[in-house]
Amino acid sequence: VQGIAKDGTPMPARDSSVWQDIDLRTVAPTLPTNTYLNSEDIRSFAEFNGDLYIATRASISTIDRTKNPYVYTYSNQTRMYKLNKQSILSYISNMPNPTSAYGVCSMAEFGGYLYVAYNTTSSPASLYRTKDAITWELVSQNGLGRSYNLSIDDLESYMGRLYATTSSWSTNSNLSLEAYHGGIVYSSPDGITWTQVSTQGITDLGNFSFQIEPYKGYIYLNTANGTGINIIKGTVQ
Repeated sequence: VQGIAKDGTPMPARDSSVWQDIDLRTVAPTLPTNTYLNSEDIRSFAEFNGDLYIATRASISTIDRTKNPYVYTYSNQTRMYKLNKQSILSYISNMPNPTSAYGVCSMAEFGGYLYVAYNTTSSPASLYRTKDAITWELVSQNGLGRSYNLSIDDLESYMGRLYATTSSWSTNSNLSLEAYHGGIVYSSPDGITWTQVSTQGITDLGNFSFQIEPYKGYIYLNTANGTGINIIKGTVQ
């Protein structure tokens, strides 16, 4: 498989026929009694200090069999794993647990820190960072300054800055519908101070979510808006 680096340089070909199955269940924490792991999907990857970090979201169902009828509850549980150069998989046990968190949505290495973004279902997104995956620092709990930003969809470092894209929506109580406010692109020189570098939705307020990929001095955005997909090209700021 021939790859291309972000600066356009061809990368050495790799043999795509050699693959190794890595089973996260080998290091998954023990689940409580009467708790069932419905699914665990991988949300994000990031390389940090030579290790590969893997963030997942597990859907946990609990049945209280002491009740008649049985009481069923459902929640999401965020997990993170580390895969080192020797292919040894370990579990990160002390993840942050922000209020209303739906799971880790994106991760990126920047300035000696691993940044981890949580999305939520009802409150602004949270952004944390760590130097060792042990001690965590809360960078933002207000959606990077906007209450409608319930998710930080993507994080990318490029040319000395950290970029973040957000999903921005709220609930229209009168119509019982989600009201989209347009996704936004942010930029930071230090991971702490964030500046909005795009208008809401850029070309359409219906563009409520962005995935970002810097390439050759430009930023490419893949949008989601309910009517199809679109790619937007912008300059680095």
